[in-house]
Amino acid sequence: EEGIIRCFVDEYYRCGGPKLPLEEVLLRYRLGWITFCYESTQWIERDIYKRLPKEEIAKFTGVLDEGFQAAFHVRCRSMTIINAFAYYLKRNHFKAIFDGWASGRGSLYLTEYR
Repeated sequence: EEGIIRCFVDEYYRCGGPKLPLEEVLLRYRLGWITFCYESTQWIERDIYKRLPKEEIAKFTGVLDEGFQAAFHVRCRSMTIINAFAYYLKRNHFKAIFDGWASGRGSLYLTEYR
């Protein structure tokens, strides 16, 4: 992820944008990824189950199942969710990044519930 973000920062500057600090852009990308992962789950009820009933989805044997592959929108939405969470788990640092941000600079933006 650092490589693609570095390319963005460099290209943005090359095309006339301000020089952005790589670490800041990486932090914002990673915080955004956390939000994206959890936000993407809304597609299950809002889109996936409306296009294909739960009962049909339960019959799939995996992502290579013919029925799953044939259901274009279901497949695209589902694979986005699967891949997002797989990346989240594989990188295994998003929680620590959030906790560090939340206990530091981000503490100003958090709501404390009592």
